[in-house]
Amino acid sequence: MRERTKYIDDCKKCRWHDVCEGGSPGHTHAEYGHMNEKDLFCDARMYWFDRYVEHQSRKLLGPEARIIDDVPALDQAY
Repeated sequence: MRERTKYIDDCKKCRWHDVCEGGSPGHTHAEYGHMNEKDLFCDARMYWFDRYVEHQSRKLLGPEARIIDDVPALDQAY
């Protein structure tokens, strides 16, 4: 199942790839009839991951801490 994200362009470039791993294959199969698409909850999941990190950053670093949106995915950073 983890290999399926190699075939999903949105997953390959996503900064949350290592956390999400393409979301739920079951949801994807139910929605599209196959598993080579991103999960239908992808956008909501990315939103909540970003909010969680921002919240934790503010707790640790102060109220001005922000997420930098143009950070590449980990596998593209090096």
